[in-house]
Amino acid sequence: MENEYGRFKRMQDAILEVAAKYNETPWIHSLCQWGWEQPQNWAPLVGQGWRISNDIKPRWSKIADILFLQSTSYLASDFYQHADLDSLEVGNTDGRGSPPGMLTLAEMRTHFTAWTLLKSHLLISTDLSVIDKDSLAILQNTELIKLNQDPDWGKPLAPFRIQGQRTGEYITYNSTYPRE
Repeated sequence: MENEYGRFKRMQDAILEVAAKYNETPWIHSLCQWGWEQPQNWAPLVGQGWRISNDIKPRWSKIADILFLQSTSYLASDFYQHADLDSLEVGNTDGRGSPPGMLTLAEMRTHFTAWTLLKSHLLISTDLSVIDKDSLAILQNTELIKLNQDPDWGKPLAPFRIQGQRTGEYITYNSTYPRE
């Protein structure tokens, strides 16, 4: 019986074989099973991106949950292999977004900064035809975008360290004990 690593290795080899056959750069293979099967442990073998959580919402509590999850597995990311923290909610304020969001300017800045430092995909989820100037300025922060897309450093920067309460072998989120 073939083990998990063997199946993932075959998938990786098949992707590289097809890319070589057509003289193409390998494509982006993004995996989504919402982090249920700890993709940081196997997804880098077969894909370039993997979701780590259920869908994001334009609420600070959901963004904080995603940051907590990524603080436990950020070391799996590197060049061309990144945890996909889901789309950016910057600009989804004042009742915009689905569900309607109420992110503050500080929360949007923190959200964008975290996604860039953790080298997540930067997919915009707000309607750019009605975005306010403060939100647009956040999305146009070229210094942070350069960090996210640095050609010389693939690993995420780790501004968020895990801190919580130990329950058995797991560390769980506790809002009383936020990350550093």
